[in-house]
Amino acid sequence: MRHDDGNFARSAPPKIGFAGDPRALETALIPAFARTPAVLRYVACANVRTAIRLGRRFRFPEATTRFDRLLDDPELTAIVIARDGDETTNHVRAALSAGKRVLSDAVSWLDFESPPGELSCPRFDATIAAALERGRLAAGFHRRHAPLIVRARELLAESNERRTMELVVRGGTEANAASHGVDLLAYLCPRPIAAIERRAKMGHVAVTLRFVDGSRGSVRFEPVSAGGFRERLTVVVGDRSIAVTDFRRLRGVGFDGACRKTLWRADDGRVEMARRFVESSADLTIPSRRLRAVRSR
Repeated sequence: MRHDDGNFARSAPPKIGFAGDPRALETALIPAFARTPAVLRYVACANVRTAIRLGRRFRFPEATTRFDRLLDDPELTAIVIARDGDETTNHVRAALSAGKRVLSDAVSWLDFESPPGELSCPRFDATIAAALERGRLAAGFHRRHAPLIVRARELLAESNERRTMELVVRGGTEANAASHGVDLLAYLCPRPIAAIERRAKMGHVAVTLRFVDGSRGSVRFEPVSAGGFRERLTVVVGDRSIAVTDFRRLRGVGFDGACRKTLWRADDGRVEMARRFVESSADLTIPSRRLRAVRSR
């Protein structure tokens, strides 16, 4: 099977390998890709028993502890890398150098080592920057593909007024909440970002975005889920508002058309993200140049 610059051949489904954090692979990524036409070829984990267990559960032809086994297979089209600490960036570089297309569930788009009160986007090295521009590297920002988020963006497109957005995330990690949250707010407000600021107090973190048109957005991270919702997005535009709760319920006030919708089950867009990656959709990659240019003030 041939592949050129990240575009899968249409004659056969792509063969995909998985590597990294076994929990993320088992609970989210592998089940999502199992619902696509892709061939699940490898699963690689640091622990041999875990690799074997995942291989048996999802019927992988091969389970291994060696990441280079995936790199050496010429028939493997792409590799999905789950968050796995400091090794993630090294795995991404190695996979790109081996000519694979990569989806990373843990690309750290934000620099959390910057001074208190500041938050900036990193400067990628030449390998990763080139891969982003050519579409060979995609970030696992699945929330923008959630059906209720897509509907919210359609409603917001009716107005050019300034937007005030807030995303509250309970549980998980700060890095995950901030990275995904910034991407989600940038998706809902497609204007250049003027500044990003981070503030933390007693484990609670707030990341604030200011857009060039005066719109504002904030991502509030709470380390412990206190019951109720897990994630809630609120957007106010003039005298209209939208609320999306746990990717299952949408409520809109002041908009024309259907502004209330409840799904049978939550859909955070991960399956649609996997489908788009398998089909080599061009719009999967984030607007990397816009985010890379951001510098907090």
